[in-house]
Amino acid sequence: MNTIDQRMERAAKLLDQVESSLKQFGPEGQALSAAALEKQIEPMLEQVEQAQQLLFDEQEEMEEEAPDPEELLVTEGDAQMPEEAQPDSMMESGGGVGGLVPGRQSMAGPSALDAAGAKPSEEESEEEPMDPEAKAEMEKGSALIQRSRRLEAAIYEVAARRLAPGIKDGEAATEEQEKHLASAVSALEAHFMLEPDPMLLVKIAELEVLRREVKKAKVFLGKVLELDPDGEAGKAAQVMLEKINSDPRIKDKGRCFIATAAMGSADSSEVKTLRSFRDKVLMKNRAGRLLVAAYYEVSPPVARLLERNEALRTATARYLIQPLATAARKVPGVEN
Repeated sequence: MNTIDQRMERAAKLLDQVESSLKQFGPEGQALSAAALEKQIEPMLEQVEQAQQLLFDEQEEMEEEAPDPEELLVTEGDAQMPEEAQPDSMMESGGGVGGLVPGRQSMAGPSALDAAGAKPSEEESEEEPMDPEAKAEMEKGSALIQRSRRLEAAIYEVAARRLAPGIKDGEAATEEQEKHLASAVSALEAHFMLEPDPMLLVKIAELEVLRREVKKAKVFLGKVLELDPDGEAGKAAQVMLEKINSDPRIKDKGRCFIATAAMGSADSSEVKTLRSFRDKVLMKNRAGRLLVAAYYEVSPPVARLLERNEALRTATARYLIQPLATAARKVPGVEN
């Protein structure tokens, strides 16, 4: 067994262990504290990283062993072609999948939506055919990388769902849960760049809804309807869009302010009055603009807390938002 095969076998065994551990951990168990959760997921994430590094090394080695296109074009005994006379396609080296193996929190390369519309360049389409054996090994390595990405995303999603207080149907993720969901999205986007499966975009949209990035979710679902309008992914996207549009609990993060959460609607008279006060009074001076900026900063986590706690939401509406709106209505020019 050669070195490349050994690396892929070790990577596959690591991913088998991660998959087994993840099944035992599961998303339906008791909610855990951040510290307890970290102890559960850290070993799995380390194993995924080890597998990805093995696969990264394997891809680099395969690329190094591949015959140089320039050497294939220059027959034995011919002089080396001067660099300035070489065609552009000979002066540019092709990149492998190594550039798609990012750290946990980031992803290299274009976004998933960019990848969805990407087309091979002329240089890529004119490359020499790969040796069948090398091609088979490359495809095997790519499949393992894809598996590692799916597992990475699954770990982060399970972590978000198990992190106290958990995520119930229709609820938005907390700030800490959202960080795990963002990492899951990054892993799936990297997956999509190598395998543009529309169902991956549906899953990304589902996670974006939990993050209350509803506008982003709709963009992904719209792309699914372009790529697979009549297929399984297109049907799933249509169902999700209908749920987003019909479920009043699903609001975009940008609208999730304290006043809106407390009053239950961005169209309530109190919210309209406070919005008018913001635009006609606060935004006209520096102190007011700083106050608005601070409000935008603290609003999302507080608004999510209010959405989860009916008693606190009612008290905030009665003793904070309504009195502020009453006072604001007394200011000349403010909407009543």
